[in-house]
Amino acid sequence: MALSLIGELLFKLAIFITIGYVLRKKNLINDDFQNRLGKVILSIVMPSAIIASGNEKKSGLQQSDFFWCLLIVSVYYIVSLLIFSRIAKFLPLDLQRQKLFTNLVVFSNVGMIGFPITQQLYGSQGLLIAVLYNLVFYIFMYSIGIGRLRKQKVTLKKYLITPINIALIITMILFFSPIELPTFISSTLKQLGDMSGPLSMFVVGSTLAKIPFRDVINSKWSYLITVLRQFILPLLMAIILWFLGFRGVMPAVCVLLTATPTATMNLILAEQYGHDVSFATKATVHGNIMMLLTLPLILLLLSILFF
Repeated sequence: MALSLIGELLFKLAIFITIGYVLRKKNLINDDFQNRLGKVILSIVMPSAIIASGNEKKSGLQQSDFFWCLLIVSVYYIVSLLIFSRIAKFLPLDLQRQKLFTNLVVFSNVGMIGFPITQQLYGSQGLLIAVLYNLVFYIFMYSIGIGRLRKQKVTLKKYLITPINIALIITMILFFSPIELPTFISSTLKQLGDMSGPLSMFVVGSTLAKIPFRDVINSKWSYLITVLRQFILPLLMAIILWFLGFRGVMPAVCVLLTATPTATMNLILAEQYGHDVSFATKATVHGNIMMLLTLPLILLLLSILFF
């Protein structure tokens, strides 16, 4: 069941990427349009997705799972960002690619890929843990992740007052309080947020149209990023959590979401902040292809360690 679900997700991603590819080849998307689309994703679509995630019902989440998930994911991001930002400095990459390399390794595709698999395998309890994981992902991705890619220094006020940061504040209020948005508002935000996956993949396909596919397959950096992102990091997390005595759905979901391919948003941010978009595109496409091999192995490991 898990393998067929992964195949279905990969098929959907391939369709979205192909649409973006064809639109670029037909000149219906150019560099200016792609850049503007990226801004729409960052200023409207992603803030909507963030707020919608904070409005999810938390009644099925045990307090201990809530606390430990928050702690585990936060520690993961802090430690992995510190380690890989150091490692990247010793790689034969320019400074921009070093920063992008770290983001590509650390930040995974929690929402579009992680959520459907989690819900299918672990039900509503697993999905609630995934929502909490995603909240921590948003906090780190859109603070430290973006901050690392900025080329120009900005004032603290300009850095903090952005659509995504405002959405994060609203989301934390919603998530950590009994407040819930009216259904018509939350459903509208969710529909807007659901556009992030297809639109991001359009950008991937559009960028891929400018890169020979053999460059994706032959990219040594893409292989390294994929192995670290989708095998080494989740394997280390799984072993550590097992040794610490964690069992059940919560640690399994944390490891599963850590094992998904690199976040497509890395590509959007690379374009918005003037980094090597082709470098990010190769890693993104390569990771999604290799997911058919890496995710079943991780799921087998989870069944052995946590259940």
